[in-house]
Amino acid sequence: MFNKSHSLLITLLPVLLLTGCVQNTAYRTDYQLCVYSQSGDCADRALQHHTAGLSDDYYLSFVEFDNQGQLRDREQLHKVMDAYLFCNSSNSPTKLSIVLTRESLGIKDFSS
Repeated sequence: MFNKSHSLLITLLPVLLLTGCVQNTAYRTDYQLCVYSQSGDCADRALQHHTAGLSDDYYLSFVEFDNQGQLRDREQLHKVMDAYLFCNSSNSPTKLSIVLTRESLGIKDFSS
């Protein structure tokens, strides 16, 4: 009744289900500014300064939400806003970009 493909499917299905899950916590839990110079430098930082000291430098910040659109950590939001206000109060021009993803807004695709 069962052949090799069925037993392989039964074996791999739990493995695929377990590896497809992600943590239900914030990814960026360190709120100190990190000067980014190479990949992986600021993996856990919510505040990043890229190409510091060059003419094309920029700040990148993250505010994380859960799958229902609730803030993961209100302190993260406050630190990001404080960093933006500090950059904006300096004499250098500052650009603010806000990116909202479908997941952060909780938008689901109901089209068939």
